[in-house]
Amino acid sequence: MNSTVLRAVFPDRPPTKTDVVSGGLAGGLALLHGTWPAPGNGLRWEWIALGFVLGAIVLGPVAQSPVGKRIGAMARDLSIAARLVVMAIVITVTLVLATVVFPDVIFRNVSIGILAVIPFYVVGHVVVARELGGWQTAS
Repeated sequence: MNSTVLRAVFPDRPPTKTDVVSGGLAGGLALLHGTWPAPGNGLRWEWIALGFVLGAIVLGPVAQSPVGKRIGAMARDLSIAARLVVMAIVITVTLVLATVVFPDVIFRNVSIGILAVIPFYVVGHVVVARELGGWQTAS
């Protein structure tokens, strides 16, 4: 892949400790929710695949688009109180969608797919950047 394509998918910075930890936690949550309680836990692979594809699109090209970059910059500029309000709104909307709009099996499986893409994205970012931002080697 040439660098123009990679810029459309990954940020122009090395991944941070927070990125790596978030990727690991997301992968762990995807595994936890994808395997417990088993068997007969209602996994539907077509919905998981849809969530995976949607997550990849949002993490990559959408986040690196001018609108995505503007939203990211606005989010970083928010105060702690404003971030808490935004998180409360997102949680409320998510709960309404999960309980009223979408059947539980669809919402749960799409969520697993979205969580599952995050570690792959972080690994790809590390490979492309070839470094970890803010991490020092032992001297």
